[in-house]
Amino acid sequence: MTSKRTNLAQILVWMLLLASTRVPPVVAQVQDGATMTVLRGQVAVVRGDGSAIQPAPSGTVVRAGDEIRTLARSGAIVTFFVGTEIELGEETTLAVERASREGDRVDISLRQVFGVSLHRVHALTDPGSSYRVEAGGAVAVVRGTEFLMYGPTDENVVGMVCFADCTEQTTFAGCPMGPDVAYWLETDRARVVSACQPFTAKGDIWNAPNQLRLTSR
Repeated sequence: MTSKRTNLAQILVWMLLLASTRVPPVVAQVQDGATMTVLRGQVAVVRGDGSAIQPAPSGTVVRAGDEIRTLARSGAIVTFFVGTEIELGEETTLAVERASREGDRVDISLRQVFGVSLHRVHALTDPGSSYRVEAGGAVAVVRGTEFLMYGPTDENVVGMVCFADCTEQTTFAGCPMGPDVAYWLETDRARVVSACQPFTAKGDIWNAPNQLRLTSR
């Protein structure tokens, strides 16, 4: 009887030791925010609470609720996760609505108040990932490509240009994009009020907003 009790006690001790040494489940770390780099001129970062950093130095971290504002003859790059980055042209304001990463799942939502921005979006492999940019009510949804977003201009025109690596998975206001496809449309009070219209960006890509003027067409 004593031997049986001893064996039972030993088994219980081993069970307790195994339980205490179990590896805890791995929890994916959630990352948020992005890093801003000044390319030229002066750039301002306006925080969600209304406070501002101006001029904002390279290395400034921007998070959900912040706005990045470039002035005349200035530019900046905002770097997100896994190589995704945005280059802001001069006189551009971009608001960060969401910017987080959990494992392979990326959730980035931006709102362009005005100006022009060049997006280099790393391919999103997780089906739950999302990258969207809204400008004047027109929404671009991207799975991984390089594209330009213009506007809204003072005439409420928004345009998008997709580069050679673009596929139909990328849409602009619901219109499928493709390699070297460019569309413009009109908006009113944050609503799209016209169909997607094709156009060709000529010369300097940063000059496209001038090509999108209604009075010049």
